[in-house]
Amino acid sequence: MGGKLTKVTLGNTGLKPAHSGEMELGANIDFLSRFSLDYSYSRKNTTDQIILVPLSAAAGYRYQWQNAASLLGKTHELSLRVILADRPELSWQFNVAADRTRQYITSLNPAPFLTGPSYAGSTDVTQIFRIAPGETFGVMYGTRIVRSINELYDDPSKSPACPGTWCPDSLIVNEDGYVVRKSGYHTANEKFLTYVNKAGEPIVKIGDVNPDFNASFTSNVRFKSFTAYVLVDWVQGGSIYNGTRQWPFFEYRDRLYDQVSRPEVNCGGNPDPHCPYSTGKKPIAYYQGLYNGINPIDYFVESGTYVKIKELNVSYTIGRGTLEKLGWGVNSLRIGVIGRNLFTFTKYSGYDPEVAGLSGDPYSFRFDGFSYPNFRTFTGFMEINF
Repeated sequence: MGGKLTKVTLGNTGLKPAHSGEMELGANIDFLSRFSLDYSYSRKNTTDQIILVPLSAAAGYRYQWQNAASLLGKTHELSLRVILADRPELSWQFNVAADRTRQYITSLNPAPFLTGPSYAGSTDVTQIFRIAPGETFGVMYGTRIVRSINELYDDPSKSPACPGTWCPDSLIVNEDGYVVRKSGYHTANEKFLTYVNKAGEPIVKIGDVNPDFNASFTSNVRFKSFTAYVLVDWVQGGSIYNGTRQWPFFEYRDRLYDQVSRPEVNCGGNPDPHCPYSTGKKPIAYYQGLYNGINPIDYFVESGTYVKIKELNVSYTIGRGTLEKLGWGVNSLRIGVIGRNLFTFTKYSGYDPEVAGLSGDPYSFRFDGFSYPNFRTFTGFMEINF
């Protein structure tokens, strides 16, 4: 009962609703009595956008909801409907819909800051999404691992001059594709180097959650008494931050720590007693660097592309004639089964790329933070028509 109360969010009596103005244009083309094509474009400008803003320590609170920004959103949508067959015993219709959305921060009252969802029971937000004027909403910022020797010299404090501390001859790209010092390569001291941009900033852009496009495909088929419906979702591009995977690195529990399949490498006469352990196989400290104090690092930024068979609905209808022969006094009986979230095709290493979504904030971040994957379900049904 004597615990200290943590002050998290400061109230704001001056908070007011955001205001949006939208312009939408569209066109429709129908042809050959079988095809219907629709296109729409919308441009939405939102002012007094409500954002969770970090406060200085002097405020006594960590955050406050404020009318802090203006957003400009642009969306393109395209849909096509095709009637492949339309006969008494066979009907078949196919639909495809696609969209692409971008939102831009056009103005911001406070200084630029990093924000994001909270996860794993923390009251702090994950500081990964940058809010700044002129920035696309949804870009990720964090630590980036250096993957080529040349990009190391973007850092104004590093020079490629030889002899010198950062002479290219003193560096090498290791088996993981990371730049390390030759003096530490294949030893217990091996450590990857991190990027600093030309402005001397170590926190840089590491990803963008916005997909290239979203698409969905539906098909309705009826053949005599059989009907089938299928829905397929396709998300192309965009990044997901796999925070669920990053967290266990602190306790050495990620699969990366299991190095049984990694070959032993000859130490080349290196007297370091840890050399047999740390060559070919990497030292524990090397992988602990990926934990990065639970701060964002580009190792956990993954492609958000996936194709998912979202729903399959198959049914059979028994007509009145057949039912009367069975002694049933009803007009029809329809039985079927519905499967949802059946298969997901993706290179994402987490449970489900679709869980990297709603965080409880008024925005949707593609951040995987211990969310449950979508369940695969099967439902049987019976429909009686009297």
